[in-house]
Amino acid sequence: MEIADAAIKDDYKRAGLSVVDIRERVRQTVDQVQPNSRAQAYLSKMMASCHHYLADSDASPNSYAFHLAELQRNLHEAVRGVASSVSGIYAGEPGSLAHSKH
Repeated sequence: MEIADAAIKDDYKRAGLSVVDIRERVRQTVDQVQPNSRAQAYLSKMMASCHHYLADSDASPNSYAFHLAELQRNLHEAVRGVASSVSGIYAGEPGSLAHSKH
């Protein structure tokens, strides 16, 4: 899915800022998790996925929506990995906890 002139659109910029924020929050989590935790590998994968999105969307801004969908899949896969290795973490489908106002 291509979005013409994406690099000059607010949505593209907001997506990039959101991914930078996600990457920073994951980095902060890495700092709080025990070095030998099984979650570390999944957290590293999350950070790498964010980095890849930023690099790929910078290289081809008009394809950023495709790269966002790929990032969502990669992040969710990593969250499922963390949930399978750490007790007390629920890995619902993206958007599954959203509430309707109706």
